[in-house]
Amino acid sequence: MRNPSEPLMERWHALIDRLPPPTPRNLWLLTAALVACHNLWVIHATQDVPRILVVSLLCWWGALTCMEDQLDTLEPRPSLPGMTVGLVLLAACLVSSAMIIGRHGLIYILGPLEVVALALLCVPMRRLGHFWQQILVLSLAPLAILLEKLLPYGPISRITAWLSSLFVSILGYGPEVQGNLITLGPARVKVIGLCSGLDQVAMLIIVTLIFLLAFPLRQGRHRLLVLVLAPVIAVIGNALRIGLLLLIVYFERDAGITSSGWWFHFFHDAEGSLIFAMLSVSALGYLYLKIIDRELGPA
Repeated sequence: MRNPSEPLMERWHALIDRLPPPTPRNLWLLTAALVACHNLWVIHATQDVPRILVVSLLCWWGALTCMEDQLDTLEPRPSLPGMTVGLVLLAACLVSSAMIIGRHGLIYILGPLEVVALALLCVPMRRLGHFWQQILVLSLAPLAILLEKLLPYGPISRITAWLSSLFVSILGYGPEVQGNLITLGPARVKVIGLCSGLDQVAMLIIVTLIFLLAFPLRQGRHRLLVLVLAPVIAVIGNALRIGLLLLIVYFERDAGITSSGWWFHFFHDAEGSLIFAMLSVSALGYLYLKIIDRELGPA
């Protein structure tokens, strides 16, 4: 009589047989994946700003994209001193991440340090520069915060307000603009702080730098073009969001609702604002592909 547990055991063994063999390459890739997931989880658990997680996710994706061509021939051969330093550095990053509570500057240097540790587990210390692209990409995450502090709020806020009113006017409404204040009947929206779209500008500049590292353009004028268009696309995408917020407030006031509802907070404070950021990234990606096609010429 056949044991009922035998089919289950057979499926279990078949699943194990399909797993990749524990070669140094596969073990290194597994370690890298676990480190990236842990880093993103720490950011998700400790940071209350969704854009920080999105920027970090883009950076890890960019680091993987930059070494995509090397994955098939990857053969980890670290030196003993380098492997020792890498393991110690990786352990220090894991322990330090457990101490992060709320916004802490350490969250922005963990990624680059973890990439350095992973590089030392793959190549000798003298060949650490082989991973310069990955280290640079993970170092772009703090750039978002730096750009938000350096870029001027005032001019971008006024441009965003004007563009938002233009989009709303196209829909047949007649908003009025005074500086960074947009008025539509009883509805008023003031573009201040991060509502100006500085976070989206920083995000698209980072995405552009990742594109330039992973898929370099041949001509300098094309590289300059995407660097100039990235903030323009970001401001336009954010202006669409502000225009939508103005219409939401307008319809709420027209319906007799005096306080902002769920839809306003979703597109203003919550993940809804990321929808327009992703639309801007998609537009930038489409433009970048068109430029690559132009450089490659006709088939």
